Amino acid sequence: MALKKCKECGAEISSKAKVCPSCGAKNKTRSKLGGCLAIILIGIGIIWMIADGASAGSSSSGSSTITAKVNETVTTDDFEITVTSIKKLKKVGNEYFNSEPASGAIYVAIQYTYKNISNEPMGMLDTPSFFLYDSNEVKYKTDSGASMYYSIELDLNEKVISELNPGISANGADVFEVSTEKIEEGLWKLNVVADKSIFINIE
Repeated sequence: MALKKCKECGAEISSKAKVCPSCGAKNKTRSKLGGCLAIILIGIGIIWMIADGASAGSSSSGSSTITAKVNETVTTDDFEITVTSIKKLKKVGNEYFNSEPASGAIYVAIQYTYKNISNEPMGMLDTPSFFLYDSNEVKYKTDSGASMYYSIELDLNEKVISELNPGISANGADVFEVSTEKIEEGLWKLNVVADKSIFINIE
């Protein structure tokens, strides 16, 4: 049995004891579950960043551009895509895993759903990707860490590694970190890139 000193009274106590038998002070024990959960989240984050980087390099095979609105379902050859929410947030995540934007910045958080209406399974490089464009046509990529925390907060079911089979839908979320001043300047657009390119104005 491993022993350690109580931080309050200095008595030797078991490292597994919840309270000190001498003074009654609480003994913080290390949780194996917390460590395992942190490792799992780091792994998911790495996969998310790889998928985000790979999908950022791909472009839509169709040349047509579609203009849509929030909560409007757009049907392409391969997908039914709906952006269900666009919000400006100062924090994303839950009480254990969360993220805040840098000073002078804000998060633009989006939620979406898409359904594979093709006859083929879709891998992570084939599913829709999301980007922001500011009024100067500067392209913003997602904040992978904040997106992961937002997805955890919303308890979403988006496929990260496995394929999305025909007829199956997935719900997802992405977060972009942008300047608080810049977001007020001109017209910003959300670009959804799949087999067609979809633009949604952000108000």
